[in-house]
Amino acid sequence: LCVTYTKAAAAEMQARLFQQLGRWAVMDDRELEAELQKLGDEQVPDLSKAPRLFARALETPGGLKIQTI
Repeated sequence: LCVTYTKAAAAEMQARLFQQLGRWAVMDDRELEAELQKLGDEQVPDLSKAPRLFARALETPGGLKIQTI
């Protein structure tokens, strides 16, 4: 769940999130690990399931939930 203040911000957040998840879904494990470490995660988990998880998030019926307050 993502929360923001305006519908425009929610649409922008959704577009950016889908773009990032799409990139991650097709990256090889080394590239993905480097990307996740840039986000500050010292301990990167097992990445073998990551592409499928990212693809599932992208294919969620109705899209990912991004709402406004």
